[in-house]
Amino acid sequence: EEFAVNDEHVDKAVGEALTSHATLVPVEDRGMQDGDSAYVDYIATVAGVEFEGGKAENSLLDMKKDNFIPGFVDRVVGLEPGQEREFDINFPDEYPNPELAGKEVHFKFKVRELKEKKTPDLTDETVKAFSGLETVDELKAEMRERLQANAERRARESVSMRIIQKLLTQVVDDSVPRSLFQWRTNVEIRRRLQELGQEIEARRLA
Repeated sequence: EEFAVNDEHVDKAVGEALTSHATLVPVEDRGMQDGDSAYVDYIATVAGVEFEGGKAENSLLDMKKDNFIPGFVDRVVGLEPGQEREFDINFPDEYPNPELAGKEVHFKFKVRELKEKKTPDLTDETVKAFSGLETVDELKAEMRERLQANAERRARESVSMRIIQKLLTQVVDDSVPRSLFQWRTNVEIRRRLQELGQEIEARRLA
């Protein structure tokens, strides 16, 4: 079971923590890009008819491609505050709203304000402001400890699941009586978790 945590894991976790404290700042010198946030107005129609949820004013949208159907963000990239654009787009057949699934939808889309996320720099001051810790090193140490605990928990769960699956197969094959299944499962899980615990402790002391 893999439960080693390295510097790359820690740096990624620290980066995600910083991103969670990102703030939105105005964008004035360029058009919309994938990943921007924008206050927008839009009206969507199918065959010229509006539908429920197809209209909004001054709505804040996170304009990541992953948040929308394929091609939607591409059609509004480049728009600057105050600009608008009309376009048609086909919704996927598997779209969950049956009113829109497989339909061509017409959009009138206007950008009111454009913003981008600004992630704070990794400094002792930032750490103090957001975590209650004192230094970057303390934050990294805490992140490493959390990641290690989570990795070890997943390793234990993985061991338990594999033992259960193995013994279930034996029950299906009638090689283990059902009355003994729970007892054998508990014995096997305790034995393997004890071995895993010893392995974890050995790595910590290495």
